[in-house]
Amino acid sequence: MEIVNSQNDEAEQLHAQIDQLRNAADQLRLEAVQLRLEGDQLRYVAAQFRRDRYRQEQLHQAQINTIVDEFRLLFPEIVTPTPTPSLTPIIIKKVLSKEEAEAVMDDDCVICLATHKMTAACTSNCGHQFGKLCLSNWKKDTCPLCRTKVTEITEFIVSEDISLF
Repeated sequence: MEIVNSQNDEAEQLHAQIDQLRNAADQLRLEAVQLRLEGDQLRYVAAQFRRDRYRQEQLHQAQINTIVDEFRLLFPEIVTPTPTPSLTPIIIKKVLSKEEAEAVMDDDCVICLATHKMTAACTSNCGHQFGKLCLSNWKKDTCPLCRTKVTEITEFIVSEDISLF
């Protein structure tokens, strides 16, 4: 009888330990849910903060623009908008013999997709080659192919056409 009682006691102790472990697991799950909720709340507050800061920056910029406009109306002789300097590319003219010109100017123009006469080709500082007329019609300061800022244009002239200077 004592053996049965001791086994019952051990079984009750095991059941009590299992219940404690289940309670601890439930408590951990509850804490995890609370942490997720706190994280969600923090993300929400951070998003609100970013949105409010963006709105304040827009409001301040609008106020600054209004003040500047009013100042320009009151004192037009003092405040005049300064034009932004546009850097025109440097044009380098290279005189080539016919053989050199054929080697350099064998590509098609990437703007109009035509092969130009050898006397009318240009190469930008990025290395792309265009027809002289097409590049002059391109009203931007970037390469039509790769959008690199064009700071230098090399214009190739065949030695027979030196009159182009």
